[in-house]
Amino acid sequence: HRVRSLEELKRRLGPHGRRCYALFHPHAPLEPLVFVYAALLPTMPGSMAELRDRRWETAGAEAGARAACFYSISASQPGLAGVGELGNQLIKRVSALLQQDHPSLDIFCTLSPIPGFRTWLGPM
Repeated sequence: HRVRSLEELKRRLGPHGRRCYALFHPHAPLEPLVFVYAALLPTMPGSMAELRDRRWETAGAEAGARAACFYSISASQPGLAGVGELGNQLIKRVSALLQQDHPSLDIFCTLSPIPGFRTWLGPM
C-alpha cells in the first residue's frame, strides 16, 4: 500500500505500538529497497481487522507486548516485486532488533500472504 505523504505515514503508524522498518542499499541510501510495518501487540492477531483495531494503543502498550506482527511488506521499486528474499532478510533483522528492545516479545508473526500458497493448497 503506497504511502503518499509523511502525514499519511504518521497516521498509519499512530502514536504507540506501530513501527516501519526499511532495508536500504549502500549505493541508494535515500531509497528503501523494501519496507515492512510492525505492530507490537499483547497477542497474535487473527486478522487484519484485529490489527486495524487500535483500542489497545495506549502509552504503556509496548511495554506489555508479547507479539510482533509484520504486515504490508512492500518493495519500493516495481523491479523488486516478487523478490521474497529481501522481505525475509528484513523481517529477520527487525525481529532481532525488536527482541533486543522488547525482551517480553515471544511471538513473531506475519499477516502477509504466502506466495504460491493458494496454488499449493489446491481446490477446496
